[in-house]
Formats: sequence, C-alpha cells, structure tokens
Amino acid sequence: MLAQKLVASTLAAAVVGGALIATSLATAKAETAVKAGALTPPYVLIMDQKPSGASIVMKYIYMPVNGYVLVFATDGNGNPSGKPIGEIALKSGDHRDVKVDLNPTPKAKSTLFADIYVDKDGDGKYDPAKDAKYPSSGPEPGSNFFTIE
Repeated sequence: MLAQKLVASTLAAAVVGGALIATSLATAKAETAVKAGALTPPYVLIMDQKPSGASIVMKYIYMPVNGYVLVFATDGNGNPSGKPIGEIALKSGDHRDVKVDLNPTPKAKSTLFADIYVDKDGDGKYDPAKDAKYPSSGPEPGSNFFTIE
C-alpha cells in the first residue's frame, strides 16, 4: 500500500511538473514572439500620386516602435535634402492609408523621400536634436521614394 501511494505521488508530481514545464515553454514562446515583433523592420509603402491639396496618402506603414514618418524633398541627385516637408507621429504597429500634410506643396514631377524615425525621448514630437533615423543593417524597407504626379 505504501508503495502504491509512493508511485501515485511520484506520478502526480510528474504530471504537475510536466504541466509547469509545458506552461513555462508556452510562456517563453509567447515572450519570444513579442520580442520578435519588436525586431520586425519598419516598412513604408507609398505609391506615386497626385496630392489632394497639400496632402499625400501613405498606403501602408509598419512601425516597430513609436516614432515618425518624415517626408523630404530631394535634391538634383535624388538625395533627401533639407528639413522635412511633412511628418506624422505614429504609435508602434500597422497603419493604413495615412494622410500626411506637406508644406510647402511640392510641384508636379517632384521626387520625395519618406523615412522612419524613432521617438527617442518619448514626447511624441519630432525633434532632430533628440530623435533619430530608425537604424538599418541592410536594404531599407522603412524608406521609400515616390513621385508627385
């Protein structure tokens, strides 16, 4: 009888221990998935377009962290130039059909450049002295050139 109780206790402990291990593994997988989401690179999809007044629409944006999408005019060599002519603050996550006001309004056939910046100080307002371009280690899906028609 004592041997049967000992076996039953051992089996119960193994079942409980197994459940704890399974729960711990599930928790670890969930935490890894959350962390992996933070590592998903930023993405900006903007099509060539005719602005509506002084506004453009970005079709899709993925922000891995809170930050900004900035829009720049380009110089004669196609490089972003000067201060941004448009900006919008966005929380981390997916965003669709995002309207951005531009000032000054670009001329037809202008090439513009959009890029993602990180809200490093967490104040929700773009400050070039405090906030920084989202770091990239390869092709930059968080950047996009587009043309005003």
